[in-house]
Amino acid sequence: MKKTIALAALSLAVAAPSMSAELNNFFKSTRAMGMGNAFTAVSNDGTALFYNPAGLNKMETFNFAIINPYIDVGQNLIDAKSDVDDTDLNSNTELADLLKKYVGESFHVSTGFYPYFAKKNFAFAVLGKTDVTLTPHTPSNPRLEIDAKASVSGHLGFAMGFLENDALSVGLGGKFVHMEGLSNIYTVAEMTADGFEDRVKDDMAKEQGFGADIGAIYTMPVFFHPAFGVSIQNALEPDLGDAGEMPTTVNLGVSATEKFADDWITLTLAADYVDITNQLSNDDDVTKRLHAGMELWLSKRLALRAGMSQGYFTAGATLNLWLVNLDYATYAEELGVESGTVEDRRHVIQLSIGL
Repeated sequence: MKKTIALAALSLAVAAPSMSAELNNFFKSTRAMGMGNAFTAVSNDGTALFYNPAGLNKMETFNFAIINPYIDVGQNLIDAKSDVDDTDLNSNTELADLLKKYVGESFHVSTGFYPYFAKKNFAFAVLGKTDVTLTPHTPSNPRLEIDAKASVSGHLGFAMGFLENDALSVGLGGKFVHMEGLSNIYTVAEMTADGFEDRVKDDMAKEQGFGADIGAIYTMPVFFHPAFGVSIQNALEPDLGDAGEMPTTVNLGVSATEKFADDWITLTLAADYVDITNQLSNDDDVTKRLHAGMELWLSKRLALRAGMSQGYFTAGATLNLWLVNLDYATYAEELGVESGTVEDRRHVIQLSIGL
């Protein structure tokens, strides 16, 4: 087994539903994660296709991204890198010792890109991404749980405004998803055997299907423009079989946005309660589904963000250099059955070329 497999690897492998209790979110925006992933009633950029298509009606100008790669890495993986580098991963003994040291910890990495075009009331995008989580088990007989998924999907969204000044926004999104999935546990002997990479490919499930999202946002025409949003993601649920699940989820959100100093400063506050029917994991913990945050734009060139997601702090920033944007966010996923049990701190960096 190569070092690339231990670190990020299996970039071609992909997962069925994870054995952990992490919420099964299909996509997370770097911008949204910085502000606590509270985006249901905001959704005023190209990522509205993944949160709430009604937000397309709130867009003031068009924007697009020709290329926007991102990488999302767990802190555990960063901390373990030197140990992995010092290990001969083709040696049964050394690999077993490495897995024993990190039994019970999860090592996560995601990569992807989503070129898109978005304007008021319309957007389309192509999303390609991989997500890999590695979890060692059983000190007496070390094994590695591999949960991974890779997908390529096309997304199209429309929105319309109703009532005075488009106070009510309603949106519809459609998508076609091709997904490949793997969720399995392997022994040390299996991982060091010849042809392990081929076995992993043989174990992957491959499926594709169509899905649809709907949403609405009502914005009040008063100071700070309070807005109330609802989205039903996968209202038409893609049938992906053993490759993975994209369940129907209902999300609620509120937000407030106001501009100051001749529109040089924009402040947004937001809060969400997502997955109110508890479809994204096998628990019903409320705190895991609560998100709140803020975003402060300064002169349209610098944005600062902070929030709380699943009971853990988040932070982020954007540096806008006209055609080039650099985004960063840190957040945590709860891997236990309730908030405050198992924190998996993660870091996202994204470079975008576009407007």
